[in-house]
Amino acid sequence: MCSFCALCIPLVVVPSTLYPYVFPKVIFFQIVVEISFLAWIPLLFLNKKYHPRFKHPIVGSLSVFIAILVITAITGTDPYRSFFSTQERMTGVFVLVHFYVWFLILISVFRTYKEWKKLIFCTVGVAVFVSVFGYVNQDSDIRAISTVGNALFFGSYILLHIFLLFFLVHSEKYKRRYYIFFFFILLLYISSLFLSGSRMIVVSLFFGVFLFAVSYFQLRSFKKVKKIYFGCLCSVVLFVGCILYINIVQIGNVWAKKKLPYPIQRVFLFENYEKLRGARIEAWRMGLEGFKERPLLGWGMENYPYIFQKYYRAPIVDEGESYADRSHNQYVDILALTGIVGLISYLVFFAVLFIFLIRTSIREKEAAKKIAGMGLVVLFLTYLFQNSTSFDSPALLIVLYFSFALSYFFISEHTNKEKTGDSKNIVWKFPFTVGLFGAAVALCVIFIAQRWSINPFIKNMQARVAFNTAKERGLNEETMSYFKRSLNSDSFTNYETRSVLAKSVYNLYTEKRAISKDFAKQQIVYAIAELDKSIVSRPLDVKNYFSQILLYRIMTPYSQDTFEKIEQRIQMAYTLASYRPEIYREFPETYIATKDFVKAEEWVRKGADHFIPSQETHWQLAVIFLQKGDIEGGLLELTEAEKNGYPILENPNMAILLSQKLLDGKKNPSALHYIDRMVHMYPDNKDVLNAQSEAHKKAE
Repeated sequence: MCSFCALCIPLVVVPSTLYPYVFPKVIFFQIVVEISFLAWIPLLFLNKKYHPRFKHPIVGSLSVFIAILVITAITGTDPYRSFFSTQERMTGVFVLVHFYVWFLILISVFRTYKEWKKLIFCTVGVAVFVSVFGYVNQDSDIRAISTVGNALFFGSYILLHIFLLFFLVHSEKYKRRYYIFFFFILLLYISSLFLSGSRMIVVSLFFGVFLFAVSYFQLRSFKKVKKIYFGCLCSVVLFVGCILYINIVQIGNVWAKKKLPYPIQRVFLFENYEKLRGARIEAWRMGLEGFKERPLLGWGMENYPYIFQKYYRAPIVDEGESYADRSHNQYVDILALTGIVGLISYLVFFAVLFIFLIRTSIREKEAAKKIAGMGLVVLFLTYLFQNSTSFDSPALLIVLYFSFALSYFFISEHTNKEKTGDSKNIVWKFPFTVGLFGAAVALCVIFIAQRWSINPFIKNMQARVAFNTAKERGLNEETMSYFKRSLNSDSFTNYETRSVLAKSVYNLYTEKRAISKDFAKQQIVYAIAELDKSIVSRPLDVKNYFSQILLYRIMTPYSQDTFEKIEQRIQMAYTLASYRPEIYREFPETYIATKDFVKAEEWVRKGADHFIPSQETHWQLAVIFLQKGDIEGGLLELTEAEKNGYPILENPNMAILLSQKLLDGKKNPSALHYIDRMVHMYPDNKDVLNAQSEAHKKAE
């Protein structure tokens, strides 16, 4: 029953949690596996047939890979993050060990095809519901995410189920109506996969279908498949012709852009594939740089952000993410995070799996079962192919480890290498010490479930309540009580909850909601103190320092030593990520506030050498020159900034300050020009209207 529940987990979405598409799925999966493990313990003592065969090459190679993940996590840069990941991803070593235990339970408990067929039907049925939800929640202008929460992960999940369906269809004979039913499921899968708009997933589908078709035609006599062969060939020619028409012929291209939904355009218009380059390739490059630095055991699972921040270069901001926790290439991730040892063990496991699956399929006498076995081979080949631009997610890992266990059963059943056991194996009475050991293990599992599954789930829900309350009611006693309740005891969720707290305090303060100064100061101090805990636990994460800098900035009216602390935090960030553009924005702003215009200008010019856009550099220099009284230089830089496209009036407060400086420098026409433009942009802003009135009075 627990394994059926595990296969249904991709349907789980809990809106009352942070990261509702990911975090609750993994927590529920962990609890299900922990319950299964408690039920499995007595079976291990009662009957030897439930013992996993660790000597089997598939089980052994997977065990070695998991062991290497544990070792590299311990030796990595941030062991805690390696084990527990983040709430957004939840693919740390702790979770992967749960998947490994589930694999052992599946291969030990489910021992007949009748039992496995029920499981396969269950996961195929769950994927049908996931596909339907993808249609229900899909809009023509966005990519389908269904209950998985991410278009790429949704596509990957459905992709593997297409080949599981091929295995199910060929594993035994069915009545004709079942094949019709399977055909409609296949159409649903493929159409929903296209709606995910995941380009590499669609390419992987074609790759997998091609491999499966080649295997199918090799294993079937040509006379039996002649019609199917020519039908497939005609379909491929027609499909390729349509693709070429909408990409090469102008009329077809215009029609496609107007009529086709965005996800379909994203997949089939060649111009969109140009966007695959740039940011992704740069992320791969950074991962390889990280591997060169730690080639043997890597940085530890989930620690790619530390590689990214160290080797980050600013131009990637325009094409990709300013922060990334994956390289979007599973092989680069494994190589950088677990070293050459981890990648070799990963590839060895799949090599062993392929050898046994292919050998078993070849030795199978029935052609249909040969094809079923090749269906599993193609499933894993397709998975490995799509990994070149993707990475694992919890929903995908559920179907992947299920497929590992199914492959083991397929190999064991058809090679007759597994001893099935009988009633003679059963030992109903066992020594007291064995029972005591089993009870101790059970208590440990219960402790683990409470400590790292149930408690984090409660903390996460409390953080979500705090976040929602902050958005709806602002920064008040109730909001802060929820945050404090979420952070009052140790949990791996605290790290991200502190980030949410810092953002909430900063955003609500900058929105200038009606709160007392004493209360505001108290909450800013509390948020800074909580971020200090994050810095202690993860001193290499540069984002903590930037978050503290923002809080210290809004703390400035309440404390005189904040600029010194801001400078300290920027220096720390600089040592960790010297190319982050935030550094070359924060340093000048800090030195401007302390009237150290020489250092401010020095850091602006350093920023220009570190890929800060030229229009932004001109704007920063304009602010410096105007602040120190160089009106002519300020005007010149202001003109250059606007000429190069910088939105100089985007920030009303800064624009008001500049107009005042221009008035002080007797540049009345320029000051009035900018202040009048601001009134046009912000007609309802009282500060802008007052500044305009004062400016015109001074000009007179």
